[in-house]
Parts: sequence; C-alpha cells; structure tokens
Amino acid sequence: MDQISSSKFIDKNLELDPFIISTDQKLVYILSPVDNFDFSFDIRVIKPSVSTINFIVLADASKVVNCKINTSIYTSNASLEVKSILFASEFSKISMEINSFVDKNTTNNFVSQTISGLLLTQTAKIIGSPNLQINTLDVKAKHSLKIGALDKEELFYLMSKGFSLLETKKIIIDSYLQELLSFLSEKEKNYYLNFIVEKLFNYGH
Repeated sequence: MDQISSSKFIDKNLELDPFIISTDQKLVYILSPVDNFDFSFDIRVIKPSVSTINFIVLADASKVVNCKINTSIYTSNASLEVKSILFASEFSKISMEINSFVDKNTTNNFVSQTISGLLLTQTAKIIGSPNLQINTLDVKAKHSLKIGALDKEELFYLMSKGFSLLETKKIIIDSYLQELLSFLSEKEKNYYLNFIVEKLFNYGH
C-alpha cells in the first residue's frame, strides 16, 4: 500500500471538508494564524491503514486559537495517531481538543492522541483536552497531555556547554519539531523548521 506524505500551512479560518483516509497517510498541518483563529477538522478512516496526522500550532500577541480535531474509525485493522505540539507566547491562548471515536463493529484497531504544549512566556495559556470514545473491546487506545514551560535543567545544561540562552531555546524547540516533521523531504522540513523557529523567536525570547 502506497504511503502519502504531505504538509499544509494554514494561517486563517478555513472550511475544510472531512479528510477521508483509505490508504496510509503521514501528514502535518502547521497552523500560524494572523488573527484569532478557530480550526475544526474531521478525520475519517474507512479502510485498513496506518496513519499519523501531526499538528503544529503557533500563537503570539493576544491571539486566541481554538482547535478541535475529530477522528473516527469505521473499519477494522487500522492505526491512527494524532500528535500536536502547541507553542504559546505573550498573552496568547491555545486550546486543543482531540476527540477519537471507534465504531462498535470494528476489530484490531489502534488509536493514539498526544497533546504537548510549550509556554514561552508566563502570561501565555494552553488548554488540552484528549477524549476517547471507544465502542469495542478489540482496540488499543491511549492518550497523553503535557503542558509546561521550557525545562530549566535542559536550559542550564546546554548553556553550560557554551550556548547562549536564545541558542539554547532554539535547540530545544528544534528537538520538539524534528519528530513531527521527520517524514517530509529535507528541503521541506528545513523550510518549516526555519520558519517556525524564526516565528517563535520574533517574540519568544
């Protein structure tokens, strides 16, 4: 089965059609809104497949960014991972809700939700809400939620090696992004890494 890998950059509210998965997928959505932002997206798995859908969300100033991801599995023998990393700075606020549904007439499925939030300033806020609705016993499911500031021990360790505070922050954030962008081409991955780091540190230092 051919795997499809791609990325999509979104900076304003859009009406997106449901995303139908019938073959293996690896996708990343980079959300960098220019204003307050409401993002809602439905993902529906209709055939056996192995897919990972990643979301990177950036917010600065006093922007309010609300994201709601709904996933549904209507087939057997499917795997769907939804991963998100949220970066909030200044007085911004990000909320990420991931809802995953698995149909009762299915077997041998795997569903996973990951929400990670990084607060770049003390006045920023991030809210995460992972939710599972599992209607069958023959499924493996998990979710995780982790929100916090940059790790002080990591900052101290890298700075002890001679890096400046700004360089240290960039190194740590780059490590967060590598996994979510790993399946893109080197050219595309480097483009987004540079864009995200520059975007964040226009205001995040």
